[in-house]
Order: sequence, then structure tokens, then C-alpha cells
Amino acid sequence: MHINSDDLRIVVEQNKRIAAIAQPGALLAVASPGDLGYGLSRIWEVLMEQVGWETMTFRSRAEAEAWIRQRAKLKFGLDVPLTSAAP
Repeated sequence: MHINSDDLRIVVEQNKRIAAIAQPGALLAVASPGDLGYGLSRIWEVLMEQVGWETMTFRSRAEAEAWIRQRAKLKFGLDVPLTSAAP
């Protein structure tokens, strides 16, 4: 992974532009088993707090999907079906 703090800021600015035109209250889960990706995702979460998206970083896709299913049910009354996990 080749990303620096400037790259992360660019991603956050792009996310802010998307949030400005999207429906409020989006749920975003990031799955990153590696330490570097996990750490960068956690920094991204902090930088995204003012956007209004609900974000969470996990070590596995299964944990991320479980969180999305739980939050979608509680927040929107939606039953999100299980997906087949990508390798």
C-alpha cells in the first residue's frame, strides 16, 4: 500500500463532496486485516466524523458485514442479505 497523509486528505475531501449530494446517514464499513490499512482506515474515520456518515473499521469482512446488517436493521429497518465473501 502506497498512501501518505496528503492522499488520505484527498480521499476525505472527495468523500465530503459525495456526502454533500448523497442521502444523509450512509453506513460505511471498512475491512482491513493488515496493520497499515487498518491504521489508515481508523485515521480516515476520525477525519470523516464531520461528514455525517456512520463508519467503522474491522479486521475482517465478516465483522464488517455483520455490523452493516445490524446498523441497517436498527437505523433503516432493512434486512441486508448475506453476500458471498470475496477472497
